[in-house]
Amino acid sequence: MSQTPPTTAPCPKCQHANPETVEFCIRCHARLRFACPACRHLQARGDKCEACGLDFTQHATKELARALAARPVRATPRRAVVASIAVAVVLVAVTVWLGVRSFTARRAPQVARPTAASSASAADPDVQMTADSLRVLQGLRALTAGQVSYMQYGPRAHEGKATIDRYVGAPGGDPELKRAVGDTMDLYMLAAIAWNAALRVEQGDERAAVEGFVVVARHPALDLCAQLRAVRDGVRPEGDTPIEVAQGMVVAKSMSALFECAATRLAEAERRAAVP
Repeated sequence: MSQTPPTTAPCPKCQHANPETVEFCIRCHARLRFACPACRHLQARGDKCEACGLDFTQHATKELARALAARPVRATPRRAVVASIAVAVVLVAVTVWLGVRSFTARRAPQVARPTAASSASAADPDVQMTADSLRVLQGLRALTAGQVSYMQYGPRAHEGKATIDRYVGAPGGDPELKRAVGDTMDLYMLAAIAWNAALRVEQGDERAAVEGFVVVARHPALDLCAQLRAVRDGVRPEGDTPIEVAQGMVVAKSMSALFECAATRLAEAERRAAVP
């Protein structure tokens, strides 16, 4: 009597045929199935369990709230507590302010005041800076297309941002091209912040995770990705978990959508720069 061969399904990243019972691709280790944290049922979707009905997002936010409530309170001198809280608040505020300032500045009407001499002298540097900026973004796109760790992605995104900021802030050039380049970098940086916050949860650093998720939920770059903005705005209050923490967690779980939005913006920049 012949045995029925196992059913297989192609990996969406590398197209390798995997048994339908595996959670990660055998070849590239991309996630193929989501395991329900309650009944361990494996399924292709990561929003709600098809077997027991558990909402994955609500479960994750409850677990984070439970971890925060169970965190031991350490006796710390009052002055040190006040100082540490003040520093944390200032850092988060400065991060958000700089992001908003950079984001809104690119959307402000730009009045061009070109002259024949300045246009001629700035032509070559502008072309070089454009090429350098596109190479940075293309490198991030290639990196996120495969299996990559945060330690490979995070530092490279932060280093690339310096190049993009110099290009966007330089005088002259195509303002629409600069806007597309800056928007792409904003999305890649949002991915870095969200990814880092999710790692903080795994490492047990709940305070840093909460601060990161709040920054993600408030980040203006979400307006560049309609799909993620709708996901964030669709989150409803659940228990004692702050709404912005829950929103940031949902965004962090949607990294593939975030990378797709960044790739779309980059394609727009490439078209404007006539890059093949």
